Amino acid sequence: MVNIINLRQARKNLARAAAGQAASEARIRHGRTKAAKLSDALDARRREAFGAGKLLRNDAEKSQADGLANLANESDSTS
Repeated sequence: MVNIINLRQARKNLARAAAGQAASEARIRHGRTKAAKLSDALDARRREAFGAGKLLRNDAEKSQADGLANLANESDSTS
């Protein structure tokens, strides 16, 4: 036996699905809320301020810098 469907309800369900898809695309296109963007900007400023003045170097640069510092100290002591 065939199921009877109400065409009016079926059309409304299709319209809701289409509106939901359009809303999803708009959310992707327009991004996040203004509050979320401001929160991330504040976090970035805090990270930058916390790391300001702290030079991070890898091991090769540290050893090279230490070698140059030792060389400078030796030349100062011999003169």
